[in-house]
Amino acid sequence: MVEYQIKMLKMGTLYGEKSSLTMGIDFGVPIPIPMWSAAIEGNGHKIVVDTGIKSLEWTKENLGDQYEVEQESDETMEAALEHIGWKPEEVDIVINTHLHYDHCGSNYLFKNAKFYLQSSEWDYAFQPVKNQECFYYEELFGWQAVRYTSWKMLSGEYQILPGLRVIPLGGHSVGGQGVFVNTKEGIVCLAMDAVGLYENLENNILPNIMTNVEDGFKAFDIIRNNSDFVIPGHDTCINKYQSSNFPVVNK
Repeated sequence: MVEYQIKMLKMGTLYGEKSSLTMGIDFGVPIPIPMWSAAIEGNGHKIVVDTGIKSLEWTKENLGDQYEVEQESDETMEAALEHIGWKPEEVDIVINTHLHYDHCGSNYLFKNAKFYLQSSEWDYAFQPVKNQECFYYEELFGWQAVRYTSWKMLSGEYQILPGLRVIPLGGHSVGGQGVFVNTKEGIVCLAMDAVGLYENLENNILPNIMTNVEDGFKAFDIIRNNSDFVIPGHDTCINKYQSSNFPVVNK
């Protein structure tokens, strides 16, 4: 089986209430909320999973007072890729786990990439329910950012490359998907916002931004049954440029 190397890229930090990531608890508890992307290399490919925010300025302008946001000098997508020796034009595959603004904001940079997304997420992104409209901005994923011919729309589980597949992980968004990567340590699931914090999976606590509670719990089971390690989308247990020793999935 082909093995890949993962390097975590930090795209900035939001500051908000922990309750946004833990349903029904932790109200009023302030926490940093890092935004993670991942660079995956192997089998002759350079792959990016989620692309972070478009820019610090864009995020401040569009979020308003909802969150405080910070971004260090190496936390733009261009700077993070430069740090690991990549250029955006070298990336040939981009996988969006879903289309919230902090997961597709820098899609526009990857002019030579094929983009992989669940078709249900694409359809939903143009007409989300009222309380989710604040997460979707067509300018970040529509024609303004990515040519439609660059998208590969999926319907369910799909092997993108040997040792690299996506599986739908619903709950947080209608068409969310996790990325399951074969590494020398075992199978790593980039769960992103299906598991915002490691304690979501560890303690069976759903994130608070949800479209379907039942699907959220099903996503936990899919992760447990298909991976050895998990990468949450917004946890400080992950370190910038980390490439191994990810949190263990308790079966």
